[in-house]
Amino acid sequence: MLLAGTFAFRFRPWQFFFALLFGAIPFSAQSQAPATTATPPPAEAKEPATPYTIELLETRVRIESDGASRQETHTIILISSESAAGQFGRLTFDYDRSRESLDFPLLRITHPGGGTADILPSAISDQAHPAVAAAPAFQDVRRKSVRILGLRTGDRLEYRVVTTIRRAAMAPEFSFSHTFTRSAIVSRELLELDVPAGRAIQLRVSPSLPAAVEETGEGESARRIHRWSVTNAAGDGDKGEAELTVTSFASWEQLSTRFAHEFFPEAAAGGALREKSAELLRGTQSGEEKLQAIYDFVSRKIRTVDLPLGTAGFSPRGLEAILSSGYATSEEKAALLTALSEQAGLPAHPVLMTESVNAGKALLPAPPVVSRILVKAGEETAARWMDPAAEVAPLGMVHASLRGKQGLVIATHPDGSAGLWVTAPLDLPFAARQQVRVDATLGEDGKLNAKVRYALRGDNELLLRVAFHQTPKERWNELAQMLSLADGFRGQITGITASDPTETHSPFTLGYEIPALLPQAGLPELPANGAAGAAIELGTPLEVETTSTIHLPSSRTFGASAWSVRKPLGMTVKRDYAAFASRYALEDSPAGAERGRTLTASRHLTFVLRQIAATRAADYASLVRAVQNDEAQAFTLERAAAGGAGARPAGRKAPPRKPGKAARPANP
Repeated sequence: MLLAGTFAFRFRPWQFFFALLFGAIPFSAQSQAPATTATPPPAEAKEPATPYTIELLETRVRIESDGASRQETHTIILISSESAAGQFGRLTFDYDRSRESLDFPLLRITHPGGGTADILPSAISDQAHPAVAAAPAFQDVRRKSVRILGLRTGDRLEYRVVTTIRRAAMAPEFSFSHTFTRSAIVSRELLELDVPAGRAIQLRVSPSLPAAVEETGEGESARRIHRWSVTNAAGDGDKGEAELTVTSFASWEQLSTRFAHEFFPEAAAGGALREKSAELLRGTQSGEEKLQAIYDFVSRKIRTVDLPLGTAGFSPRGLEAILSSGYATSEEKAALLTALSEQAGLPAHPVLMTESVNAGKALLPAPPVVSRILVKAGEETAARWMDPAAEVAPLGMVHASLRGKQGLVIATHPDGSAGLWVTAPLDLPFAARQQVRVDATLGEDGKLNAKVRYALRGDNELLLRVAFHQTPKERWNELAQMLSLADGFRGQITGITASDPTETHSPFTLGYEIPALLPQAGLPELPANGAAGAAIELGTPLEVETTSTIHLPSSRTFGASAWSVRKPLGMTVKRDYAAFASRYALEDSPAGAERGRTLTASRHLTFVLRQIAATRAADYASLVRAVQNDEAQAFTLERAAAGGAGARPAGRKAPPRKPGKAARPANP
């Protein structure tokens, strides 16, 4: 009986399956363009390489001196597959009814034969955004949906969307961002940006794209019109994206001051806030204990209204209104956490995060370039960075995409340009660690059953907490099943247990039973050929420990005289950036014991550095080969030769089992 791969494990700490299935925690910036969402169904086997082509994407934006604006988007899409027909069967656009309007002057399908069908107004629905269904204060945040019936392969879908912003969030200042998609999926893209010539603006396109500029009118009616035209031909390849930003803010200092004006309420903290602060701080002594109590309340007890940053503007409701309602946007949770921290005598500042390591120089001062709001609280030498909107992030932990990135401090009196920018720490407030324990039993019928338990601290912990927190408990078994499949298991899991995602003081744990053992470990891949010279990214320093135990059948069936057991050989590999060690042990059962011998396998993989130079690729490849060679080893049980002549010679495989004998367990 050959149990190939029995003790291998494929736990990928830097490419966890939830990042693929659910996406990272949303950190995208909100632009003034309406958000369009459409979820494609799974592709069929014979789908074309390009399920659809956007033949024309034309956007015209006119911004007035007071910040009001009008944006019209004209789109023509060629449908080349049934999956694309399903994808564009419903279009959705988000807007804020209190300061915007959204209209569809054109909705039409053109069939290959030339006939057309206009989409009737009855196909348009206007409802509260799903995120605000239980948040009455935000019912003006709406979603318009257009149901496109009868769309087929070969059709062209054409529509115009007009978004009118009557009142800009930071009027009279304004900003706008746009992304040019330079790939064959968009055949032709046009952008026209019409701004008042009398307003000083900053404009940047990165990487640069040529534009035509036209001046019209005189005096207060003078306008400056910028036009871009991008044509993408099939076969040109994917040239990536180009980001355009235009802003009337002259500096980051001005933007920070304006944010502070919008963000902080002028009135002093009310009685309800003082009472809540006293309640939360009762029994606490150290600053860490106070911050933990405040953070636990804001993150866990105030429900997050999951809207993109800035959707409802950057003016939070009053703090007492937030407390009494029990829900808040990410901006409001940051404001409440800041106020409660200051009530406790702990300095605190909201920080608008970018995804840049040098934002002050690399980016223009504009609200669309910020993607998430955090709070930095406590004394500088022991400050904690917090993301209360995540609800299930441990104290001091922020998402990996923001660590090491710069953020703009929202302060009423920023201390010069140097005090405007702070950098989120690269390190976690605790050591990242992943432990996997497998306790398996090989039955007398040859079937294997394993009890698997995960304990995680670090980035994958946060991904799991978010996934389980956002999923109804009755569907947790589906999440656990996907985890087992992503880790290489085959078989239906049972007996699922998971810790409370909101209990963040301890590692997140998950357990289940499955008729298989843990598969192989994944290692960061070497840079692709196209990335010559690129550093080899190892990710956040991490320790992964996996232990597997197999209890063999009792001697009544698999006695020492009938079977021989061969275990793999352990190994140790050490580098300055990583280390790997494996150990395999076989213990005989005590005389008269009901259970047979026990095989224990352990693997320990540690990453010390975040990255290594590309020049060390050969050294890293040797480490990978060593780990893979260890994983390729097999634990075997072999029947002795007839008449008790002994075990089959090493290197020879046992013949297949006959029907009715112990069967080989499921191989991951």
